[in-house]
Amino acid sequence: MTLSPKRYKRAPIAEAVIEIRAQAPNPLDSTALKGLADSLKKDFPKQAPMQFLQVALAAPQQPGESVSQTVSQAEIGLRLTKSDDSRVLQIRQDGLAYSHMAPYTDWATFRAEAEPLWVQYRAICPDAKLTRCALRYINRIDIPGPKIEVYDYFALYPKVPEQLTHQDVISMALNVQIPQHDLECVAVINQALVEPVKPGYLSFILDIDIFRLIAAELSRPAKAPQLFASHTQIDRLASLPNNWDNHGSVKPNELAVERARQFLEDAYQATSSTVGWQSPYLSASEDGEIVFEWWNGVRKLTVYVGPETSTFLKSWGPHVVNDMVDGVLTQTWDTSLWAWLFE
Repeated sequence: MTLSPKRYKRAPIAEAVIEIRAQAPNPLDSTALKGLADSLKKDFPKQAPMQFLQVALAAPQQPGESVSQTVSQAEIGLRLTKSDDSRVLQIRQDGLAYSHMAPYTDWATFRAEAEPLWVQYRAICPDAKLTRCALRYINRIDIPGPKIEVYDYFALYPKVPEQLTHQDVISMALNVQIPQHDLECVAVINQALVEPVKPGYLSFILDIDIFRLIAAELSRPAKAPQLFASHTQIDRLASLPNNWDNHGSVKPNELAVERARQFLEDAYQATSSTVGWQSPYLSASEDGEIVFEWWNGVRKLTVYVGPETSTFLKSWGPHVVNDMVDGVLTQTWDTSLWAWLFE
């Protein structure tokens, strides 16, 4: 379905954001960011440093010891603002974000403003590789009345079971992630009931973020549209840094990421024409592996894809000895695992 552009007299857009992330071979020098900020000072006279604060907790090693805490802080970029606060530009070591605050004009104006800023940022890091492009619209919608039916105003809403005696909703938070196969993007929609602007109103935030992760050199596009969301998730895992969980876990190994992509493709080809494909839950292990998980009732299949070998764990209960079997995959995909999961 093709939607015709529609312009509202009072668009509810509180903030629109164009964000482009990039990864340079070497960390971007802070003096280069400062030089760029100075060149934009006429349009963005307000400037402030952006700080990254990290707090790490370590469990005691000996009885009687207390939990140790390490706090580190680093400057990651600069926040530039127009004199009337209508536009905000973040220039960071990992990219830039350009925000159009309310009142919103239109896409053509917004894009025309952002493009030369990106060109100038790109000039100070010409060797950087794109990792993520995103367009985000944060809407605030204020509706008069102490009580409404959400479905009268939104196509996305929670459905309260009719069997419940009390139907009033006093808090709401929804998150939906939808692959956009035609655009090779993922749309993340967040909707929440927030503090009203004034008494007698209900206020909602409708946050729509559509983004594309650009794969690293080892990445390859999905051969089947059904795998796009999984490949996108692998891209996201591949970008994790060391200590991504604040517990000392290493970042995913590059070879493990590449083998995980091939494993995903082979698993899909082997199962989609027989039992049928089921998308996995994907995560990273503390040792840099890519982890695939599937469930069917009480049965669970977990595959750990490492840089050289892959292992599996079949489980159907909580007991390690009686309810679990593990092993090493001798080939990229073993059809007997899928047969066990769905038999």
